[in-house]
Amino acid sequence: MEYDFAEEARPRFLDNWIALTNIPVVRNVIVGHYFEPFSLERYTPNRFITFNERSLADTFAPARNMGMMIYGNALDEKLTFGVGAFRSNSNDYGEDVSYRSGYAGTAHATYLAWFRELNEYQVSLLHLGGSFSYRTSGDDPVRYATRPSIRMRQQDVAGVPVFVDTGEMPDVSQIYLAGVEAAWVHGPFSVQSEYIQSQLVRTANDNPTFHAGYVYGSWFLTGEGRSYSPTSILGRFREGIFQRITPRSNVFDRSERQGWTGLGAMELAVRWSYIDLNDAGVRGGYMEEMTYGVNWYLNKYTRVSLNYVRPDLHDPDQGESDANMYSLRFQFEF
Repeated sequence: MEYDFAEEARPRFLDNWIALTNIPVVRNVIVGHYFEPFSLERYTPNRFITFNERSLADTFAPARNMGMMIYGNALDEKLTFGVGAFRSNSNDYGEDVSYRSGYAGTAHATYLAWFRELNEYQVSLLHLGGSFSYRTSGDDPVRYATRPSIRMRQQDVAGVPVFVDTGEMPDVSQIYLAGVEAAWVHGPFSVQSEYIQSQLVRTANDNPTFHAGYVYGSWFLTGEGRSYSPTSILGRFREGIFQRITPRSNVFDRSERQGWTGLGAMELAVRWSYIDLNDAGVRGGYMEEMTYGVNWYLNKYTRVSLNYVRPDLHDPDQGESDANMYSLRFQFEF
């Protein structure tokens, strides 16, 4: 059970679920409020993603919802799967008990084409996967809107504004989401990419299709590599995702009984992403951005991240514009 007290001064539910594991045939069953199985980037926990924020493609990925799912792995842990039925717009505050919010069927599968451990800190692998979700909106209007990949918000403070926005579309009856993903890792180098498409069925207007994607690369200067787990760890239900980074040497190591003991792990990363919300009469805008990142892992549980984000906006009404954004994050996990 997880409860969050940081969201705009109002507590809300995060992951709250019960799972039955090691069941014959279906493998594992989970019931509760948790992430739908969709997208490698969305399924990877916040503290393990490479950049401070997920890409623009994450706009389409479903988040936490109430539902039931079966999940597991097969083929000697090369294949992972998750398929479930969910409420499509669950309330994070536990107040939504109406059946009018719609429903969803979502599935995600990955295949580990190859996997080899190079040493204690590095692996070589190719991860392939795909996601699909059929959704109804019920009485809720559908809206896609996003900021660049610096999404700081605070109570009573404007923060970073929305750059692209379809506005509310109350006549959407059905949504079809589809995504493909791939990640390649060899030693200190890695490349990861996804493409997600959203097709809407409207009752009073033409049916638009929106899409987004990203590709990024990273390089560990100090010789580490990205860590991957084909199975769930510490009782979590998410499989076939990247995990925390383990530095070859910690910056401060109490076992050495001295102060500065090592460099930690240093990572450079660059990402291009885009989102297109213009189609079939909807003028939501087109945006692409470059994100440059530097990560310093002091140990397995502490990270300092600096990102420079350069969004390029193509607004159908206001024309073209751009911005320069910087974010610095200190992350401590306990």
